[in-house]
Amino acid sequence: MSNKTKTRSASAVDGDGQTLKRSREDLTVADYPDEVENITDLWRNMKKLLFNSNSRLEVKIDACKTSIDDLEEEFVALRKECGEQMEAVHHRVNSVEFGLQQTAEDIARLERASELIISGIPYQQTENLPQFFQNIATVLGYDQPNFVRALTR
Repeated sequence: MSNKTKTRSASAVDGDGQTLKRSREDLTVADYPDEVENITDLWRNMKKLLFNSNSRLEVKIDACKTSIDDLEEEFVALRKECGEQMEAVHHRVNSVEFGLQQTAEDIARLERASELIISGIPYQQTENLPQFFQNIATVLGYDQPNFVRALTR
């Protein structure tokens, strides 16, 4: 048996007979010849390949870490911006709600402003209260429809 060992190429054949080649930018013929003189050369070449692969992986992992860090920073910024916008929207909703409540109270107050409310007057069953209130309303200048509406409540 000879000390020469022949290495396999970096390609394979799939089921359809197509040649599949690995994409390895760092492999050159000068660095890794097809034939090695002895097992020591083969071991050295394998170590070199492993080291280069590890270096390439470390570079890619560092690039991924940098990308992840950038994404995390962007996520934190977006979360902060969304929080600020939610706070602004919440404040505006509260402001609109308060304004709406004030408007409803103003409308209710205006509705009651034109009404004459008489309560707590003792009366007897024989008295004609509608006629009594109609006389008071006429003297005060209230028109008949409002007076009738108030009596039906």
